[in-house]
Amino acid sequence: MEKSLRDTAKRLQITPAHLSDLENGRRTPSEELLLRIRDVYGVEEAILRARWGRAETVVDEVATKTPTTAAKAPELLRAASDLSADQWDDLIRRAKALAKRTKPTSTHRKI
Repeated sequence: MEKSLRDTAKRLQITPAHLSDLENGRRTPSEELLLRIRDVYGVEEAILRARWGRAETVVDEVATKTPTTAAKAPELLRAASDLSADQWDDLIRRAKALAKRTKPTSTHRKI
């Protein structure tokens, strides 16, 4: 049974006009609303994020963590933007392995 715009807006805790604007691309949801939409519609979060151009918060956090990540993260994402899901998985595995090998050891000594 299909829900009406008004019923769905109520479940999302927004006005019907706001929902209509979202559906027609006139507005972008907040982070909290995007997650409610995921739950109400049962749509994968990644699909919603791609639809509205909203990366996960962690992307911004990682990309701005250091001057190096601020410079290199966008370059990596541009280079990898056309990879398949399997290629992304391989890249992630390689990055994790590289991170394990290069973790700095603690330089603090007990005195």
